[in-house]
Amino acid sequence: MKYIDVRGRWGATVRPVEQIASIFGGHKTIVGLLADAGFDPSQMRDGRPFASQWAWSDGRITVASVWVHEVEKLDDDLIVRFRDPTDRAELTGLRRSRAIYMFNVLSSAAGGSVRVVLQQRRDVTSAGANSTKRRALDPAHWVVKREDGEIVLLRLEAPVMDSAPGDGWTDDELHAAVVSYLDMQSKIKAGIPIVKSHYYAQLAQQFGRTAKSFEFRMQNISYVLALKGRDWIRGLPPATHVGSSVSAKIEEFLGRHEGTLAGQAATFEVRVSEASRKLKAKPAGSASPAAVQAVSLQFVRDPEVKAWVLRLAQGICECCGQPAPFSSVNGPFLEVHHVQRLADRGADTVENAIAICPNCHRRLHYSLDAAEQIDRLYQTISRLIKPGFSQG
Repeated sequence: MKYIDVRGRWGATVRPVEQIASIFGGHKTIVGLLADAGFDPSQMRDGRPFASQWAWSDGRITVASVWVHEVEKLDDDLIVRFRDPTDRAELTGLRRSRAIYMFNVLSSAAGGSVRVVLQQRRDVTSAGANSTKRRALDPAHWVVKREDGEIVLLRLEAPVMDSAPGDGWTDDELHAAVVSYLDMQSKIKAGIPIVKSHYYAQLAQQFGRTAKSFEFRMQNISYVLALKGRDWIRGLPPATHVGSSVSAKIEEFLGRHEGTLAGQAATFEVRVSEASRKLKAKPAGSASPAAVQAVSLQFVRDPEVKAWVLRLAQGICECCGQPAPFSSVNGPFLEVHHVQRLADRGADTVENAIAICPNCHRRLHYSLDAAEQIDRLYQTISRLIKPGFSQG
């Protein structure tokens, strides 16, 4: 993607500040705005001065400080670009150190979203410590991308993290996004070429949002699938900034598509994340937790397939190569995992099953490197047949 550089030519362009000026209220401190974003300063362990940085991350939330006059307008989008500070000779001393730290923090958040503190200067030409006229936490989220060695922040037109009333996305929009996501996923697994941007553009035309918003919402769907231990589209890395009411809807529509009412496992984990940002004291818990009924999809598995795969493993995990962690009444305890999961239309065959330890089993479901581990298994276990391929 090529961006139009409008910095320094405000008189000849539509000023992005006019689109976001309404967010500015009273002048808050950086510490106060970070608190508004749900940031936990106690999780910063690198020893850097807290309020004097240009970017912050507590392991869950990333916040960047941006001057409004550096926001660029590209078509209907607002973006901010950050060049690699190691290539900028004009940056020296403390400013260079802060810029490098900010670039590294944002690089770590690439593929996800961040919150942005927008600042206005008293004078655009000034750069002193007391040059800030006012600042505010942008209610919208910004997607982080890497483009040709630069970091690019792209502003979404609506907040991603929803509150009780929701974030403005209708059920029809969320359902259409889920259906499109699953359609892409099924075609990818079948080896059918797709162009993801065509899906985003079609949804944008149908509902009047930007294509970028639907792309990010697809990344929220990846996040929900990841929390459920399911496969997600590799080109859409999980974006964690989604609220519990939206994640609940995504789970509902996923279940509806699969013909199940399989609970809210992912939404529970989203609520755990929300609670971790807000908790100030030990919770009371519940002495008598309520019980609910759920309809789940169960697959009829072939016991001979499991028996054969366990026999091939001979008590050794086929993922990590270590002996089974303990023995059960039936011998060394290993679990049989379907490399292409049954829930994702995988086959119950010896060519799609491996015997692994419980730790590796959880890793293949929930780890950030699960996709890479699965690729490795296809390369190292000769009997496995990757979907879309056949033995010659």
